[in-house]
Amino acid sequence: SCGLHGVVTEWDLRRLSPRFSTDSCGGAAWCLAIDEGTSRLAVGCEDGGVSLFEPQGEALDLVCVHRLPPQGARILSIAFDPEGSHLATGAADGAVCVWHVHSLQLTSHSVVESEGRRKAPLVWCVLLLRELTVVSGDSSGHVCFHDGRHGTLVRRFASHQADVLALAATADEGQVFASGVDHKVALFTPLPAEQPALPAAIAVLGVQLARAPRSWMLACSRRPHTHDVRALAVGAGGGHGELLVSAGIDTQLCLLHPPTFERCTPRKLLPLHHSSCSLAAKKRLLLCHENAELRLWQLPPSYDGALLRGRDDDGSASANSSGPPPSPRQLLLLRPKAIQRHIFCSALSAEGEWLCCSDSETRLYTLTLPAAHGELPSVRRAALPAEVFPASCCAFSPDSRLLLLGSLEGVLQAVELGERPRVHSLTPPSVGSPASPPALLQVAVSDDGQWCGVADSERDVHVFSLDHLGYHTTLPALSAPPTALTFAPRSPLLVVVTADGQMLSYDVDRREAVHRTTVPAPAAERPVKAWGGLAADGQATQATQKGDAGAARSEVVQRIAFNPSEPRAALLCAQTYLSQVPLQGKRAASTTSVRKKSGSKRRAADAASGGGEEEEEPARALVQKYGPMLLFDFVAADAAVVVEQPWLRVMQHFPPALYRHRFGT
Repeated sequence: SCGLHGVVTEWDLRRLSPRFSTDSCGGAAWCLAIDEGTSRLAVGCEDGGVSLFEPQGEALDLVCVHRLPPQGARILSIAFDPEGSHLATGAADGAVCVWHVHSLQLTSHSVVESEGRRKAPLVWCVLLLRELTVVSGDSSGHVCFHDGRHGTLVRRFASHQADVLALAATADEGQVFASGVDHKVALFTPLPAEQPALPAAIAVLGVQLARAPRSWMLACSRRPHTHDVRALAVGAGGGHGELLVSAGIDTQLCLLHPPTFERCTPRKLLPLHHSSCSLAAKKRLLLCHENAELRLWQLPPSYDGALLRGRDDDGSASANSSGPPPSPRQLLLLRPKAIQRHIFCSALSAEGEWLCCSDSETRLYTLTLPAAHGELPSVRRAALPAEVFPASCCAFSPDSRLLLLGSLEGVLQAVELGERPRVHSLTPPSVGSPASPPALLQVAVSDDGQWCGVADSERDVHVFSLDHLGYHTTLPALSAPPTALTFAPRSPLLVVVTADGQMLSYDVDRREAVHRTTVPAPAAERPVKAWGGLAADGQATQATQKGDAGAARSEVVQRIAFNPSEPRAALLCAQTYLSQVPLQGKRAASTTSVRKKSGSKRRAADAASGGGEEEEEPARALVQKYGPMLLFDFVAADAAVVVEQPWLRVMQHFPPALYRHRFGT
């Protein structure tokens, strides 16, 4: 990354932290591009020059090896060609240049038309295709195709009403996409090449003329966003071919399929995550954190299973079911002092006695809940040992004895709470470089306080014993990064869901995988069904095997919940839907001790419980009743709390979009 401070920073994605920083050698850095073949980095600078960096030494640190001479105004955009032999730049004076990287010579130079204006347009983005075809987008809303061999203009399109900020192309360069301030994504396609007929004298000599540059056409356009689009990228979409990804001010990632760009439905990913909320079910307390503040809410005690089902305890219709539900009451608004960055994670203990949050440091607070209604809680910061790292994820043990902190340094710290806190550092076995262990991103604790599971940035899930405060085991290799993990209630099963929709149930005691399955995803036209004591009023749908395997997944599971009245079914929570999946195996429904038994004792227990007959599995189901969810969890049997974030409320904080006149208004 780079910025106006003139520093180029290389980031370690394993530890989610800066790895190396160096000066741009040209003042403020406005843009950068990387050649995937040679790992060469080009940085466009304020002085109008380009700095070329290459990794050198044992540590492969970036070193400035060459400087392309300044050509005038600052460099606003830069791009390599697919072979890495040429480099294209766009400047603030409208100049579009093509450079030969190895000889550091200027190949061509052209200037974007100003159309009578005093100043030339700003070239915000450039794209260099094969055969040195340069695509540029400028502040006048034009997309231009240049012949980079001679610096001549091939085609110019007035496809946008405002600045063009981003360009992208498919791997075969058969489609070029452009977008910008008017939030329109335009598609350009090449016209069939026509080879002119050669004169007879030249044909006899066998002379081949240079191929003319390809001509292009504006195929179509659409508006998947509501505000400015700042970035476009085309990448591999797994088994679905290439995907066009766009992002901008509306904070959504929009996915489109290039072959069906004109008619496909865009899939949007919202920037909401379930880790921003935590629940203390026993005390009915809800903690939510924002960028620099935390809010503690008291949930009303009347939220029980009978009210959610609209029935009283005797089975008759509830008189209060038709009225508005009671509102939660805010108990605390906490703004920690001297915050240097956004709050990364937060947690609340089961009894509501402790509160933890972390930004550039880990902060621990003690809470004293009010004894009478209407009073406010008291909060006081508790001291932590100096060796405590800033946490990337945190959780309390069920008995509030331990505070578990996962750090970007790859260490799980168990802090014994009390008058004199003690810190125990738990480290998983190093798989890669021991000098750079992967960051820990998620943590889960079993309800008996015996096990702790953590997921790191390299798809590994490790399990630690909290009884012995040591490493226990590592789960088998996962097919994709884990997005949610938790322990089944009253069971040693660790349930993990990955980004590709696979769910793994792992028996921690036996160190073996029990069951793998595919998470049901929303699909059209499914029969209605209610499940788990939570009637969805026509919103719960029974999943089919076809929908499980074939549905395109635009969302990932971010949280796993269990209904206390049905502990052998996992409720998987995404942003806009809930999915129920049964857990396989007898140990998923165990309500006794979770300690390991011998084979003979297990067979005797199975015979005493009715032989080898299996109980009927709960049916798979989907619920799409709620909007974008920050939290879904159970406070009691058949009673759940849902925290939604209405998207219209999020849009209130956006700047105004570009005005576009509509017919009839």
